[in-house]
Amino acid sequence: MCRQQPRSLYLNVCIQSATLADPGLAYLLPPDNLLAIGQRYGSDRPFDPLKVWLPAGTYRVVHYIFMSEINNDPLYVPCRGWWVKPPQVINLQAGQTITFERFAPEDGVYMDSFDPGTCTGTPASPPGVTQPPHQPPADTGLCPAKMNGEWNARLTLRSTNDPDSQDEIGDVEEAIFAFQINGREALVQLVDPGGERSDFARGTCSVQNGRYVIDLSQTDANAAMVFTLQFSGDDRMSGDIKVSEGEKYLIADAELTRRAGSGQSPSGDQPSTFTDSCPAMTGNWDMTMNLVSSTNPDVPTGGTRQGVLNLRVENETVYAQWTEGGRQSQTAGGTCTAQGDKRYQIVLREQMPELHPLQVQPPPSDPNQAPQVPLEELLFPITFDVQFENQNRMSGNLTVLAYNHKYASSIVMSRR
Repeated sequence: MCRQQPRSLYLNVCIQSATLADPGLAYLLPPDNLLAIGQRYGSDRPFDPLKVWLPAGTYRVVHYIFMSEINNDPLYVPCRGWWVKPPQVINLQAGQTITFERFAPEDGVYMDSFDPGTCTGTPASPPGVTQPPHQPPADTGLCPAKMNGEWNARLTLRSTNDPDSQDEIGDVEEAIFAFQINGREALVQLVDPGGERSDFARGTCSVQNGRYVIDLSQTDANAAMVFTLQFSGDDRMSGDIKVSEGEKYLIADAELTRRAGSGQSPSGDQPSTFTDSCPAMTGNWDMTMNLVSSTNPDVPTGGTRQGVLNLRVENETVYAQWTEGGRQSQTAGGTCTAQGDKRYQIVLREQMPELHPLQVQPPPSDPNQAPQVPLEELLFPITFDVQFENQNRMSGNLTVLAYNHKYASSIVMSRR
């Protein structure tokens, strides 16, 4: 970076706020809010850790690096800057030692100014690096397709009103979330490191105060979750997550990083030249369906099916065929229309029973009476609402109207 001049480097931790177990010991806190300043004796030696005594209590702190070049040229302005980690909460007990591990610059956010008194600063691009300007959320209030995909999440418990969890404040947990965002609708799964996924939690996604808010009113664990996030790059989001169950809640600071090969970002360093359109859907797609709602009490939700959907799209005309377990449906015709923001709707004008939930059975026939079928079921039996994540992946919803009942499934489609 810069001109590789000799550098002075400082490793710091500053206190943003403190709640002491004994408020009478507040006079022992550092007056400048600096918890520690790393020191080294000689440029050829590593930093010697600095140990600082503090009263027991809960601290909100920021760990950061400050670097400044050293040179003797009055015409050259030395490079300088701060690499700052997100705030974290530590719960320091009597007799406990907390160690702040070393971190690389890429672990922090670069800032061209930083106030250690308040632990706040102004983010900027590191020297020699050009980053795209911040894109505020669109005025439409719709969450963008680039939120879709799998995200590694680093969660630091910040606060809770649960007495049993107070000792866990400051603890760090890791998780993997999978988002399927379709405008204002959100589907969220928890992904096991081995690849297994939880049932979908269904909710909404909206833009509030310049942040994307995913509100899951109830998950399969009977707990509500609210994600409040903003992009700090195409493949990075930050914010917080609130989990509540009854009167109890936990709030964790969240850093989300897109998993390699997941979501909308193209692989490699070359920009994608893909242009989404209805004809771009032509091909064979591996499709996974998860039934998330049903008006038929005899058909439970949560079931998952997998198969291959063959699509041939010419302008706005669609021909679709479904294959599952060696069984192949007839070809059904329909239409494709663009909805904006890489979103498309396919409506098949013909019934395709193979896409009905497995448990759906036709009502018993009455030889004395013709079956009564709603007009909308005759006109719009199957509807795909999908969104491109990249040229080889789509996600969205599948709605099936069959025998007076409506079935909605979340779907993920990967090009074969």
